[in-house]
Amino acid sequence: MNQTKAKLIEFIREAQESLFFGREELKRRNMLTMSDEENYKIHCASLRYYVDILKRNPEEKSNEIFQDFENFSGVLSISPLNLREQFQLIEELLAQNIANGLLEKNALITDIRDFEQYPFQTMSKEEALQMVCDGAGIFSQEKSLSKEERAKLQEVSTFLMKSQRQSQVFVKSHRVLQENYFQKRETYEAEDIEKIIASLQELKIASDLVDGIHYLLQSRFGKRKKAKEAKKLVFAPSSTSSRSLLTNKEYHELQKELEKYYSFTEKQPIRALSLSEKVHCTNLLWQMGLKEEEIKRILKQIDRKTAQEEYHPLAKYTELYSKISYYETKNGSQESRQRLEECLQEMMFASPEDYAIWKEIAQEEMQNLIHWMPRDQEYEIQQAKQYKKSRENYKI
Repeated sequence: MNQTKAKLIEFIREAQESLFFGREELKRRNMLTMSDEENYKIHCASLRYYVDILKRNPEEKSNEIFQDFENFSGVLSISPLNLREQFQLIEELLAQNIANGLLEKNALITDIRDFEQYPFQTMSKEEALQMVCDGAGIFSQEKSLSKEERAKLQEVSTFLMKSQRQSQVFVKSHRVLQENYFQKRETYEAEDIEKIIASLQELKIASDLVDGIHYLLQSRFGKRKKAKEAKKLVFAPSSTSSRSLLTNKEYHELQKELEKYYSFTEKQPIRALSLSEKVHCTNLLWQMGLKEEEIKRILKQIDRKTAQEEYHPLAKYTELYSKISYYETKNGSQESRQRLEECLQEMMFASPEDYAIWKEIAQEEMQNLIHWMPRDQEYEIQQAKQYKKSRENYKI
């Protein structure tokens, strides 16, 4: 038994204890009604059934079809299981029903709870259940039945017709899930998701759980779609690139190195990158044959991620020193740079009381200098081009 099932069984047993003590308290106060006692028995029976189902080996086939998704999903919704664990258990029960031949069976599927809820007039619920269990035999004797027995048979027939309509919906929902989810786990599309959700709703699975499953399916679909688009992006070299000179092995080595810094699945850097790491990524993208505009788009994503990171002004100035020098004469940022250097000098020699003040001023000047620098990615691209492009000299 896996940890998820063990956790749920523990929760169910705690719920059973709570029901028992609640019933005992009502008895102590002489407030326990027949309805309370009946509800207690039904709830306890359901909980015992869930524990039995959870303990079974899902690999073992049987003729049993699990139908109580409504109440079971209600238990899941208030359990300590997370959304993925809840969905996993629902999936397993659905798959087990299909494996047990639900979609191939022509026999009527009747939930015993239907007998509890149906208002039989000509007989008790127990007698009705026995007639259904007797199967076709009772119907073959219709001509020899008394008037009273015929009335009972008619009522059972009416009940079975209603139950059959419900069972048809039950089977249909499983068939939709089989065709649009279980057979397409890694390939389902947006329209499949809507069919899956509609089927879960027809099975009366708790609405909050269905909403959560909807989110999970959309999230997985979105990630798969992004990964597919990223794959198309990576394999889109420019016509003048050296991509055609690379072997598949070399190309994938470059891609593997790049994925240490940039996630093509999420279309963003995995963390804030230093300038040297950014230039390294630029070089990798260049060698892989991406067009310059695509490289610039990725570099802008790296900039957005880096801009969110806190930094020390002296460390940042040291990191960007060569880039600042590159743009200094182009954008007229000499004065801003001079002010920053003066602030950094004051900060380094300041007393402990004044250090924080000068650090804050230096940070403002550093931010101002960053603002002065163009966002055209020219520096990074020029630096990348100066790398030795020959793959014989390049080692990952």
